[in-house]
Amino acid sequence: WPTEHLDFKLLNLNQKVLVINETPPKPNKNTVWVKQNPKDLKQVLNELYKREIQSVLVEGGTTVLQSFIDNGFWDEVYVFENRELISKGINAPAFDFKKIGQPCRLDEETLWYCTKS
Repeated sequence: WPTEHLDFKLLNLNQKVLVINETPPKPNKNTVWVKQNPKDLKQVLNELYKREIQSVLVEGGTTVLQSFIDNGFWDEVYVFENRELISKGINAPAFDFKKIGQPCRLDEETLWYCTKS
């Protein structure tokens, strides 16, 4: 289980945040806005490349995550699996993480770490 991946520094408020969409976010000294269609993943990834950004955390719903998966635009995936059945809500993306992932049991959840190799 690769523990070095768990030091994300996501809550560091001094880090720049790049927002790529067609609507400007609320002004913030650490927010950089790029006006662009976020559905064009190749264009988004080219923008990140131009900015020499090599590591990206993608947070999204089913549509966004499925787009990255379907296009093969991922290297690592973390999946939290809960034992309780959720009867309402939006389905998770179609991704067979159990075939390629390594499980790590947490309290009521299992965290699956998957790499594309």
